Amino acid sequence: MTTPTEHSAQHTLPGLDRALDDLAHKAPVGAHDPTLFSRSMRAHRTRRAWTSAALAVLVIGLASVTGLAALTRAPSSIQPAGSSTPAGLPSVVQRVSPYLAGTNGEPWEAAAVLVEAPRATGAGALIGRTGTGILAVSTAGEYRFLDLPDDWTGADSGGLLDLSPDGRRVALWVTGETSGAPYDADQSTVGVAVLDLTTGAVTRQAVDTEHGLDPGEVRWADDDRVVWSYTQIAGGPEIADDLVQVSGDSSGTLVWDVDAGTVDRISDQVPVAVGTERVVVQGRGRWGTCIDLTSGSQQRVRTADGGFWLGNSEAVVLGEDCAQGWNYTSMLPGRFQVTRADGSVTTHPGAPRLVWPLTLTASTATWWGPRRGDQAATIGRLWSVDLATDEATEILRVPGGRGLVGVATDLVDLPTIEAQDPGSPVPLPWFTAAGAGVLLLGLGLLLRGRARARAAAAGGTGA
Repeated sequence: MTTPTEHSAQHTLPGLDRALDDLAHKAPVGAHDPTLFSRSMRAHRTRRAWTSAALAVLVIGLASVTGLAALTRAPSSIQPAGSSTPAGLPSVVQRVSPYLAGTNGEPWEAAAVLVEAPRATGAGALIGRTGTGILAVSTAGEYRFLDLPDDWTGADSGGLLDLSPDGRRVALWVTGETSGAPYDADQSTVGVAVLDLTTGAVTRQAVDTEHGLDPGEVRWADDDRVVWSYTQIAGGPEIADDLVQVSGDSSGTLVWDVDAGTVDRISDQVPVAVGTERVVVQGRGRWGTCIDLTSGSQQRVRTADGGFWLGNSEAVVLGEDCAQGWNYTSMLPGRFQVTRADGSVTTHPGAPRLVWPLTLTASTATWWGPRRGDQAATIGRLWSVDLATDEATEILRVPGGRGLVGVATDLVDLPTIEAQDPGSPVPLPWFTAAGAGVLLLGLGLLLRGRARARAAAAGGTGA
């Protein structure tokens, strides 16, 4: 005997079976596509081929761009100047590419001249952005940008530097840690250093300072001794916003014998002129003291007003017998005047104007200034002037209004040399554009490959 529920299920199931059977008969009947496997394999091969092509373009293209950039920016090979290679100043300092190689702290040549020049460094070089670099021309005539130690205070922070008379070494101010709260939180001057261009070695002379130093002079008295001075800053960051910097104790005049490693304080007063193994230190009024660094003898001399007017001893050149040459006019470029130790003064209005006096003997002087008759130092000239006649001879020319940083003064009386061709390194933005082009080409190949692979999978001809 069946129950009502079982009877209902028996009548329902045959109906469901018939509905499913009807639905199955109405469904489209598709034959197996014999090309499905081959089309899938063709699409796979197409995708792999285009991907491989894109990767090859990227690898070869980027490697080529990188290699060419390294090759064109590599420093030229030059043998160290021997006894047969004459040393001298170049007659002209040419304009160079901002992408010229630097010394990079490696042994190089002694420098004949240092000038300011546009230089591209860091990430900005990739887009052609330049700053002010120091271009060096060696005594053998090779061009390089001068790479100074990382702790150099920098030109924007009053970081004066000086080239030794033989061009072998550069003296400069350096930054470091202070024992207390620094006046300048970003960088504090803590001493001086000497970079030997021929070895790449850096020798530092640090000063114990609580808040940092206010740099004064750093000048070569000869090839081995640096004259320098500073003032201790009397406060930390609490006075950094004051309009007037609070100064502490003065160092007086210090002489650092770099090879011997000794530092001597030769006067409580600051230097106003340095050179020819002598130093003139400030005295009362217009009189000071000339100190012979070899014998230690001292002589009372009249000082040149230019040292006080411009505030540093670069405004004054110290010559033989403690004579001083300086710009006696209240303008730059100005006129040259010689103040002798006995107080006698001679002026030279017929000579070219000057910006920076460099050497002084009994009969001649050399200085940096504009071309003759030019009121503005638009084009730099290094002049040698006969003090008896005011006749001037051009030694060195720097086109483009670039500032002079240093001259190896031992070379000013020697014949000039013809500098080497500085070359023309390809600008890095060109390589940046080439690299971007390679990346876009690779991306285009990948996208093209995907499109061709989809076409092959859909039954297209493929490639």
